[in-house]
Amino acid sequence: MNKHLKIMDDLIAAQGRKIDVLRQYKLGLMQQLFPQAGETTPRLRFSDFTDAGRWKPSTLGKAGTFMMGGKPSFSVPEYWGGDIQWFTPADIKKRKLSKSKRTITAEGLNNSSSNLLPTGAIIIATGANIGNIGITENPCAISGRLHSLIVEPHDVNLFWYYWLEYYNHELTYHIRRSMFIKTSSKELEEMRTLRPQKAEQQKIADCLATMDDLIEAEVIKTSMFQQYKYGLVQRFYPQSDLNDDD
Repeated sequence: MNKHLKIMDDLIAAQGRKIDVLRQYKLGLMQQLFPQAGETTPRLRFSDFTDAGRWKPSTLGKAGTFMMGGKPSFSVPEYWGGDIQWFTPADIKKRKLSKSKRTITAEGLNNSSSNLLPTGAIIIATGANIGNIGITENPCAISGRLHSLIVEPHDVNLFWYYWLEYYNHELTYHIRRSMFIKTSSKELEEMRTLRPQKAEQQKIADCLATMDDLIEAEVIKTSMFQQYKYGLVQRFYPQSDLNDDD
């Protein structure tokens, strides 16, 4: 039995190292695909865009529309437990946002300052978990401690998600500054960016999304190994034996 557990421990440890390598590779890729400080073009470009010229100076607000969230009254039961996902900062932990801990009803949405956001909106944590970001997979609502960026059709939402992930230190700076001067979304709208043409945005977004999908697949595999190991422990060391005083 100990031999089997040792094999599983080695597999889980190897998976952890593999995930670390993939994450480091993704970071290195982002360092090449996004311009460095003081530069206006990335150091690595896809062959279709080697002669596309410099990225254009812009601001985050020109990529889309910012919206703030809100919450219905907790004292009205009819506002809660409906079919509308209602995200809070605690829910913003990964790229794809599909399920929230709390949900609200249409009546709750209508009696809050939140709006029904479309699929593909970028959610930014501006309260707890400052700087965490994600993308909605379904129409949803958000709390007042979140902001959303609804990217216009002339840009690629996934590109701007990765822009905010890579330049997260700048995003966090602007969030904290907006909290200090109380300008709501204005500080985020004025965050400086560099904007490539839409086709190049799409290429970069697809490349990084592929890396994230690979990483997620390995994380799921690690979880399966951990569950299998737990099953082995439960099988060979029943709880009654673990609690036996003898």
